[in-house]
Amino acid sequence: MNWFKALFNKQEEKPLEIDLNSLENWFNEQTIEKINDFKKDIRNCFSVIETKITDLKTNLKLLEQTEIKDNIEQRIKLTVMGNKEAYVRQAQLFSEQIKIPADISYESSLEYCSNFEEKLNILNEKTAKNHHIIEQLIGEEINKVVINIKESFDLVKEIKTKLEDKKITIIKNCQKNIKEFRENININEKAKNKIKETKIKKVEKEIFRKEIIKKISSLENSNEYKNLKDLKEQKEELIKEITNTETQINQIFIPLERVFKKFQNMNKVQLVEQYLNSPLTTFSQDSNLKILDYLKEMEELINKNKIEIKEDKKKEKVLKTLKSLNKSKLENISNQYSSLKLKSGTIKSKIVSDNLTEKFMFLNNRLNKVEKEMEELDEKIETIEEIEEKTDIEEKKKQIENLIQNILNQKIEINQNKDLIKPFN
Repeated sequence: MNWFKALFNKQEEKPLEIDLNSLENWFNEQTIEKINDFKKDIRNCFSVIETKITDLKTNLKLLEQTEIKDNIEQRIKLTVMGNKEAYVRQAQLFSEQIKIPADISYESSLEYCSNFEEKLNILNEKTAKNHHIIEQLIGEEINKVVINIKESFDLVKEIKTKLEDKKITIIKNCQKNIKEFRENININEKAKNKIKETKIKKVEKEIFRKEIIKKISSLENSNEYKNLKDLKEQKEELIKEITNTETQINQIFIPLERVFKKFQNMNKVQLVEQYLNSPLTTFSQDSNLKILDYLKEMEELINKNKIEIKEDKKKEKVLKTLKSLNKSKLENISNQYSSLKLKSGTIKSKIVSDNLTEKFMFLNNRLNKVEKEMEELDEKIETIEEIEEKTDIEEKKKQIENLIQNILNQKIEINQNKDLIKPFN
């Protein structure tokens, strides 16, 4: 039963701890034999392809120089020769487009296979008709070219099969994941540092914002501010009184508009014309109230029916209004309006000359600017945090550890010590 106890007492295999900075080199060393064997096979295939391309170029020259027998009808001969030239031209272009890559690697080989297939499809599409016509009379020469291309393509398919070999694919996938892992860690660390920097800036902005609010509050509690506030309240009250007085003036003259027009048609008086166009402005400028003379004259003309008002009720109402507009009434309204405008102008001057308003504007503008900058910093932090969330470090780490275990049959644990991680180049 000792073997049974030993089975349970056997300790689990301890993972091999590998520092992230060494991981890529360590993995490459462990897989170098397989990769070298793979590269050797690929290079051998490319070497044969290179020979086939040389043979292809030689056979194309032979095809180009091939003549058609004299006993063939001239029209057919010309047709075949024209198609032969077109075929050779396209095939020569193809031979130049499938040159072997200078640096043979997994990636360049994969790209070469894809490019070869693409160019071969184009060649087939452009020369199918040419080939059919040529092979009737120059079959042997063109078949040598076709065999060269086919043998090259068979070798490309062989390379592609080797590239798709599961063992090589997994190794390449693991190498790619290791690089991405390093990149993700650096992105993550940069994001954390950026968030930290941005939050410090936000704290600085918040301190500055509080200082501005404190200054604004200090101004609001000052006697200067109280005086300014009183002036603004007085200004608002005066605006209301001025508006009421202007309404009163308009209510005097606007109902008399038709009478003014009829009078103006008869007499052509400039002052009456001005009252018609702008009663409020004209009244405020008519300091001697010359309009009273014309109002009296209008009243007389209405009584004499020289200014005709057809309806008796309207006529009575107009006459009543005209009689009510005596010098005392209009002077009171004029003086009141002038006084209000003067007071309003004086208060406006005091408000404008008070630099407290400018101080408030300056501080409020600075406050708005700082608050906007703080909002922008919040948006920046949110964006960086989204980037950080997308880089799932732990998940990527486990993925690599599992991949390596499957490839090498070796449990490992990646050490992510931040102080040891070097920037990824």
